[in-house]
Amino acid sequence: MLVVLLLVLAGLFLVFSKHEIKGAIVYPVAGEVYYKSNASAEYEMITAELALPIDGFVKTGSNGEARIEFRDGVYAVLAPNTEVSLKDYDQNGGLKVELEQTSGKIWNRIFKFSGSADYTVGTGSVVASVRGTGFATLFSFADINVKVVDGNVNVLYPEGQDYVPGGFMLSYLSGKKGSIMKFNENDDDFISRQLINDRNFVANKVKALRKKYALEIAMLKTEHISDETVDHYLRIAVYEGMDNARGQIEKDFKFKIPDKYLK
Repeated sequence: MLVVLLLVLAGLFLVFSKHEIKGAIVYPVAGEVYYKSNASAEYEMITAELALPIDGFVKTGSNGEARIEFRDGVYAVLAPNTEVSLKDYDQNGGLKVELEQTSGKIWNRIFKFSGSADYTVGTGSVVASVRGTGFATLFSFADINVKVVDGNVNVLYPEGQDYVPGGFMLSYLSGKKGSIMKFNENDDDFISRQLINDRNFVANKVKALRKKYALEIAMLKTEHISDETVDHYLRIAVYEGMDNARGQIEKDFKFKIPDKYLK
């Protein structure tokens, strides 16, 4: 019976791969948020969501905050006094996003539950790229900081490149690469708030799956698989994708899940 229930648990993750991609959408969150369709256009203030085309720009005022959603679970949050443009966006063969940040601070979150994402942020001479993690890019004149909360971010700069792991930051100050050092996410109020929002996002995804698969989860409990265990694997699926959740189930229960049950 345990084998069947493990297959049911793994099957819950299939729902994550069925999300419609609607394009890049800008949502004004607070304060003044501005938009223009291309570099030569004039900025105009927005008060409602709108589609962001390739080469479009978003800018926040001194009290503004905006969110750009590229797909369910893949988004960027702009802090006050931030400007960014969308340089590339492609849905074919996995999501591809390329941003060019010209000022301010952006929180970038890439959850992997709905598939792969090739996500890049350029900040002057520094480019940060990732396939699934949460990181912030800070750009002020010649000073650039990339702060990584979880996962790994590949940072390219004129002299070379580095992989920055979660809990660390890389600074590029006045045209020179600094050292990679630890940082405390709680010391940055903007990042701390985004992490709270991320955790709420994950909790809502887990809650929705629990509601959709209430009967199957009840069956799991009869086999002494606790709510905490179910939630643990669901959170892995949201953050890291179905394949990683499947691998963790196989490792923990020492059981190989046949591919045919996950297609």
